[in-house]
Formats: sequence, structure tokens, C-alpha cells
Amino acid sequence: MKNKMNFRIGLLLLPLCLCISCSREKPQNLPQDDTISFYSTPELYDLTLEWAGVFSKLNPDVEINVVNASASSVAENLDNSANVSFVSGDFDSEIYDRSLWKVVVGRDVIVPVINSENPLMDQIYQQGISPAEFSRIINNPGESDWGTLLGPEHHAPVNLYVTDEAALHPGLAKFLETDQASMNGIRVADSKDLLAALEGDKYSIGICNITDVIDANKKIILGAVKLLPIDKNGNGMIDFKEDVYADLATFSRGVWIGKYPRALSRNIYSIAASNPTHRSETAFLKWIITGGQVLLDNHGFSHLEHTEQMAQVKWIDSFDGNRPGAVNFTIPKEPNFFSRPFPIIMAFLLMTALMAFSLEWYMRKRVAGIPIQMKVPGLAFNEEHVKSLP
Repeated sequence: MKNKMNFRIGLLLLPLCLCISCSREKPQNLPQDDTISFYSTPELYDLTLEWAGVFSKLNPDVEINVVNASASSVAENLDNSANVSFVSGDFDSEIYDRSLWKVVVGRDVIVPVINSENPLMDQIYQQGISPAEFSRIINNPGESDWGTLLGPEHHAPVNLYVTDEAALHPGLAKFLETDQASMNGIRVADSKDLLAALEGDKYSIGICNITDVIDANKKIILGAVKLLPIDKNGNGMIDFKEDVYADLATFSRGVWIGKYPRALSRNIYSIAASNPTHRSETAFLKWIITGGQVLLDNHGFSHLEHTEQMAQVKWIDSFDGNRPGAVNFTIPKEPNFFSRPFPIIMAFLLMTALMAFSLEWYMRKRVAGIPIQMKVPGLAFNEEHVKSLP
């Protein structure tokens, strides 16, 4: 009996063992040489290096090399290899005259700001300041006041403060239709000095990177300043298509869809001669567009608005429908045995059957150990068992 029960248990366990053996975690099917290389222009090198370091910590099997390259080296790389490069939107035009695969991974935005307690706030937000008026202020300091911008009834002077980094932005010179050497204004070293200057001068204007006036924790514009609306078409009012200054989210979307002056915003691109095919490359790029966006703030760049992030991931996926797009994307692994529904169901059924057989065996054994008490019926009282009395 015992041998038969052991045989039955063995038969039950055999399919379970085979199921587990066949469903062991499979390799990730990554290329054996999982080292990838990227080129980066100098102004993006530190950012790209940090992206690579963090992604490699999330995916220890992936090694990323970052090459600091000039525009000419990037152009040569496009001709001779399939490596992806990171470049800013205003870099050497010879790169952009080609038919390239490219995707936006970040943005660099210059903004004018004013003191949030400026007494002329309401009128400023109704009229805005046109590019021509900005040019007049920056090229003729001391000769312009708020009267030349909003109307003759306002005579408060306009002092213009520009951070060193913003002054070097090539888009600012383009926006003002002047060259960088001719730009005037009060130079300040960084955002801290700029905010201090604006606080002490309610009628002043500051020009800086958008990241200089963002509360990184709350993802909002600092309370001490407000964005200065730009009258793009110069018609003396902020039209619906120019009104993107309500909050940071509205502004970010406005920059993306082109409501903000293009000259003051340059994209950060990843470019290649053709779409990347290496699995780790696409995983890295999608992680940059999603989970890696937080690192842009560390280097003075702006992150993409959430809807734009998803659009860029979808663009990458459009070249291969088998690649999943997900937030904080890391290289996917094959699911292990316990993450697959069919083996789990089989294992559950087999374990249930095993428990049933075990219970049956236990009950039979218990019954066999109980002594059987037989009731002997009484003998009949008749003449054969009774002696005759004398």
C-alpha cells in the first residue's frame, strides 16, 4: 500500500518538475557585446555623461561610452557609423541639412521675467512687450522707460538685467536682431544675483534661463517673479495664440507647440544617420525622455512636457512595434516561472491533487489502525442446550 502511494505522489510531482524546468528564466536576448557609444557636443557632454552613469546603474549589464565631439566630428560620425549623437538645436547647420533620424530629448529656453509686485502688472499682461521694444531697451539703455513700452503715462525707468549664461545664448541675439557684442544691459553672474536685483527694483526686467526661476521641488515659477509676456506679432496685445504665461505647465506646452518665440528656445536632439536598432540604445533614449528628464535641471536645461515625452517615445517605437514604450524605461527581462499564468494554474491544480491524495492516504491509514469490535449474537435457548431435570 505504501509503495503504491509513493508511486502516485511521484507521478503527480513529475509534471510539476518538468513545468518548472521548462519555464526557467531565459536570457534577455541582448547582444553579447552590450557596450554602446554615443557622441555629444561639448555643451551637452556633462549632461550626457550623467545620463549614461545613472542608466548604467539601473542596468548594470549595459556599458555606455560617451565621446566629447565637435560639430565636425559629429558630422563625420554620421557619415561613417551608426552611433547616436546628442546636439543642441543651434549647432552647426551642416548637421541639419541632412536627412537624419532625430528625436527631441530636452530643451534650452531663455525667458524675460519681471518682479511679481510690478505696479504695471495688469497692463503688461494685456499688452506684452514686442521683440522690437526689447531690442530698443537692450541697444539703448537709459533712453527707454515704461512709457515707451506701454504708453506715455508711465515714466518709470526700465533696467535690464541679464545673466552671463543667457547673454551667451545665440538665440537671444537672434531674437533682438543684433549681435552679442552689441548687447547692453546689466550683467549678473547667476540666477541668485538676478533675483536679488529684481527684488530691489520693481520696474526692472531680467533675462535668464527658465530653470533659473523654477522651484525644482514644486515644479512652479518662483513666487518672486512672473514671466514677461512677449507680443510676437507686435500688434500691441497678447492674443490667444500668444497667451502661454499662466503657469509653468501652460508655458512648457506653449514652447512645444510653437507659441513662444523659436529664437529663445532651442531643442536638444539625439540624432543618427538612421533609426537605432540596438536594443540598449533605444532603451537608453526612452529612459532619457522619461525617467532621465529630472537630470536636465542640474545642467540648466528644461524638461519636456509629459505629453511631449509620450509623443517622443511613441516616435521611437514607430520604427519597431515590438519595442514597448514605458515611463522610466529599463531593459525588459523575460518573465520568470511565477509571473506566468498557465504554469501557476498547473502548479495549483497539481498541489491540490497531491493534498487530496495525501488526505485520502492518511484517512485510510487511520481507519486501518482502529481495532474492529464484533458483536457475537446470543445462542438460542432450546432443548439441545438444556439438560433434562431429574
